[in-house]
Amino acid sequence: MQHGFHFSVQDKSGDIALFQLNEGGEMLMHRGDVDSDLRVMANAPLQQDHRAYVKTFDMNDSSALPGSISSADRNVRGLYATANTNFDNADAQWIDVRGKMKAMFDFGNKVPQDLIDPSNDESYTTWGNVRVQLKLR
Repeated sequence: MQHGFHFSVQDKSGDIALFQLNEGGEMLMHRGDVDSDLRVMANAPLQQDHRAYVKTFDMNDSSALPGSISSADRNVRGLYATANTNFDNADAQWIDVRGKMKAMFDFGNKVPQDLIDPSNDESYTTWGNVRVQLKLR
């Protein structure tokens, strides 16, 4: 199901609330944190449908991930990338961390602006929001 109105908020502790308007005007709130599946969000379908779709993939096997530009497929890849990218190297230089963040985002989510999804004739604005906590010595 497509929906229009949705937004998320995150507090400084990393708790996240996603508010979405469901069929019939029902407002639903999903709660999680930066370690939950709410760390990656894509426009459509609804969050509960994203969750059901993600369950159809082996999230430990990158070769089995979907490859289309659809919002649902980008959500799956984003969840995989964020779960399998390690930022714990305390000796890493900023340029290395920045490069790793960009590669992780591009793998999961980036879509060229002029590319049309053949399943619905839509193009997608690519928004990025990455939160990384670095441990400083």
